[in-house]
Amino acid sequence: MTQGDTLLAYLLPMYTNRIEDAATYALVYILNKSKDARTAFTDSVSKTAGVSIEPCDRFNTQVTAPDNSRRPDFVGLDVNCEKRVIGESKFWARLGEGQAKAYLEQLPSSGPAVLLFVVPDTRIDSLWSDVNQDVGRDPQPDDKVGNRRMGVIPGSDSRRIVMVSWVDLLENLWQATTDDPDVESDIKQLQGLAQQQEGSVTFVPLKKEDIGPEFPRRMRGLVDLAYDAISRGQDEGWLVASPGRPWNYGYGRWFNIPSVEGRLWFGLDYTSEESILLLYNENSVEFTSIYLKPDADWETVMDHVVSQLKGNCDKLKP
Repeated sequence: MTQGDTLLAYLLPMYTNRIEDAATYALVYILNKSKDARTAFTDSVSKTAGVSIEPCDRFNTQVTAPDNSRRPDFVGLDVNCEKRVIGESKFWARLGEGQAKAYLEQLPSSGPAVLLFVVPDTRIDSLWSDVNQDVGRDPQPDDKVGNRRMGVIPGSDSRRIVMVSWVDLLENLWQATTDDPDVESDIKQLQGLAQQQEGSVTFVPLKKEDIGPEFPRRMRGLVDLAYDAISRGQDEGWLVASPGRPWNYGYGRWFNIPSVEGRLWFGLDYTSEESILLLYNENSVEFTSIYLKPDADWETVMDHVVSQLKGNCDKLKP
C-alpha cells in the first residue's frame, strides 16, 4: 500500500484538521468491532511491556478521570471495567506539558497496566524523550524493544510505558483479522491514513549524527526552518524581511531590524564547518552560529532557533 491510497486518507485531510481524533475513533471502532483485533492488541502490548495485562474487553474514547484531569484519547477496560491500557494517539501534535504524567496517575495500582503511545515511526525517539522527561524518568539503553519503546515506571513493578508506531500496531491487527474481510478492510483504511500522515511532514527530528557532512538529506526541512524563523520574527515585529542578492553558498533570507542600520542574513550555509545555520551581519562581516536541538520535533527546534536568532538581534539594538 502506498501513502494515502485509501479513501479515508484522501477525504479526511480535505475536510478536517482533527486527523488524530479521527484516527483514534477509527482505531477504537475496529477494536470494539473485532474480538480478534482486541486479542491481538492486548497480546502485542503485553509482549512489549513485559507484563501480562488482563485482556481488554472494550475500549472507550475521551474518558474523563474522576478528578477531571486530562482526558486520554482512549482507554482499554477489562471485564471488570478496570483500566488496563490508557492510550494517547499522535501524529504531529506536540506532547502537552504534564500530559504523560497526568495519564500515568490514572493507571490503576492493582495489577499490570500500560500507558500506551501510538505515534509515527519517525517521532518515536523524540517523543520517547519528551514522555520520559514529563514523567520524571531517565531513558535507559534497554528501553528499545525492536522498533518499539518500553519503560518501567519508577516505584512500580507492574506499570509500564510503551510506545509503538501506527504502522507497527496496525500491521499486528491486520495479521490477526485476515479471516474477517470486513474488519480487514477497515484496518486497511486506517493504515492508509497512518501512512499518509507519516509522509505529510517533511521535517524529521534531528539526530546528533545528522548534524554533520551527511546533512543534505535533511536539506528541505532545514531550508523551511530558516525561512519560517524569519517569517515568525517578522510576524512578531522584531525584524523586517527584505529582498537581497542570493547567497552563493547556501540558502537563506535577508532581513532588517527596526532602528538598526544595515542588513542581516539568516540561513543554511553549505560551506560552514562549525554549524549548519548561520546569522550573518553585513555591517561587521560577522557570522554567528545558530545551533539546532537534536531529538526534538519541529516546534521545539523552531522555538530554540528563534530564541537564539532574537537574542542575537537584540544585542544589535541601540
